[in-house]
Formats: sequence, C-alpha cells, structure tokens
Amino acid sequence: EVVSKIAEAVVAANDPPWLFRRAGGLARIIRGEVGQGLAEPIGKDDYVNVLNASANFMAIRQNGARDCAPPPVVCAAAIKQLSRDPRIPILRSVTTAPVIRPDGAILTKEGFDPELGAYYVPALGFVMPDVPESPSADEADAALATLRDPFKRIKFATEADEANFLALILTAILRPWFPVVPIAIIEATVWGSGKTLLGRCLCALLGLRDSVAFPVKTDNEDEWRKRIFSLALTAQQVVIFDNMKHEIGGPAIEALATSPVLTDRVLKESRTADAQNVALWAFTSNNAVVTPDMLRRSVFVRLDPNTARPWKTHHPKELMADVQE
Repeated sequence: EVVSKIAEAVVAANDPPWLFRRAGGLARIIRGEVGQGLAEPIGKDDYVNVLNASANFMAIRQNGARDCAPPPVVCAAAIKQLSRDPRIPILRSVTTAPVIRPDGAILTKEGFDPELGAYYVPALGFVMPDVPESPSADEADAALATLRDPFKRIKFATEADEANFLALILTAILRPWFPVVPIAIIEATVWGSGKTLLGRCLCALLGLRDSVAFPVKTDNEDEWRKRIFSLALTAQQVVIFDNMKHEIGGPAIEALATSPVLTDRVLKESRTADAQNVALWAFTSNNAVVTPDMLRRSVFVRLDPNTARPWKTHHPKELMADVQE
C-alpha cells in the first residue's frame, strides 16, 4: 500500500512531465556541457531526489512530533514500477530546434509534446522569430536563400552535394517524424576542406553548440556497438563521428539507417534495453571508404576545394558567426 501511494504521488507530481520512460527505465531531461538537451537515465542514486521532488516524507516520533525524514528504502520499489506505468509518458527524442508537428504547427514552447514524444529544450538565448502561417512562394525562396548564403565559402563538389547538405539540415529538424533516416557521410578530397566545420555548422543551426563525437579508434564491432548504444540512450538530435580513418560500415553502423530501435546491454547494469534510434548520424572523412551496404544507406556530401591549402579560403570563424546569426 505504501509503494502504491508513493507511485500515485510521483504520477501526480509529473504534470507537466519531467519524468519519462525510456530504454526500459526512467529518465529526465538535462542540459549537457555544451548546452544541448539530453535524456539522462535515472539510477538508484537518483531515486531519493525523484521522491523528494514528488512528496514530503515525515517521521512520527513516539511523542507524536513530526519531523522531515528521507524516503524509506522500500520506496525504491515504487520508482522501479513506474518504469512500466503507462501514466508516465514515453520519451522518444530531445530537440533544441523548433519542430514542425504533424498538424503543421511549430513546436515552440519548451517542454514535452505527447504527439511527437519529443521534449523541446530551446537553445540558450534563442528567440523564435515570427513565422507566417501560410508562407508564400517568395517567402519560401527568401528563406532558402538565407539558409544557403553562409555556405558560399564552402566548396561543394557539385550542386547535388550542396542540395544533400541542405537536405541534412531539414532532416535533422524533422527527425522526430521518421523512424529511420539515411546516414550522412561528409567527405572531402583533401584535409582542411571544412568537413568538421560543416558538421558543426549543422549543429549550430539546430541550436547545438556542438555534437561532434570522436570515433572509436578501432574497427572492433563490439566497441562500435557499445559506443553507438550509449549515445542512442541520450536521445540527442545529431551525432557526428569526426575524421574517420578507416572503412565506415559494419553491422552496428549500418543498422543506424534501418533499425528504429537499438537493443543492447546497459553499461554497468545486468539488463538489456531498447533505445529508440532518433538521431541524425553523420561521419566525416577524407576520401571516405565505406562498406558496400553503406552506399545505399547513406547520403553523401562531398567537398572539393580544388586547392592544396583549402583552409585559407573558408574562414571558419566568419562562417560560424554567419550561421549563428
């Protein structure tokens, strides 16, 4: 009975939602070190904080006096059962960019959207400008020109490569709509062409200060699987593995384009869990080498500066400043 009452108290306190079901457990939203919204699993050490945020616990002394007290150990059972309680919403993704909802409305209010299963954490300092309810063709063309303008410094190999990059931006914004999307491969003919810069610009357009992850320095499949699953648990929008030195592919990477749900063992716990695959996954490399299956599972953006010293032409600080503006 005590466990049931505590569970009821937590459910009642979860309005608006701040506690979610994810990957077979409970999670909450935090801001990462670079300001991005992340889903953080709630472990045993966090149970007391969850309970204290939901109810007041009192100890009744022999003389009838009541004092504040920590939650009893038995309360942990209430937290565990909440991971299976349908009244706790399922968190699918965390976004720092306004998202277009299926009804055409734009998600601009910070918090959880039950239809998308997405939690919107606005970028620090971001103010949503007015958006016409029914934009005209001229307004759409002007928006596209604004989006393209900062990247005139980047030497795309072809117009198709520029179009693919613009498509990646839109894909990242609309990612909550789709169960899976292609993997992005940003490659160049020579180092210093702006591959990493382009990836960071993509993050900046989404309100992320950064989302670049260092690649696993091995072609060991188990290591890649563990790294990918640990990142999938955070529900972040974009993950970029930068400057790949070896062949891109293998079962763990290739599954990112075809599997809506990733299943693996949770590190430091004796259980397996499912994590919804909600990120746009990207890799950067010079003259990328990919497995045959990656050719049909990927969107390629190729840079060709046609110079031996490309870093002298794209001016990273100016490009990033234009994108952030």
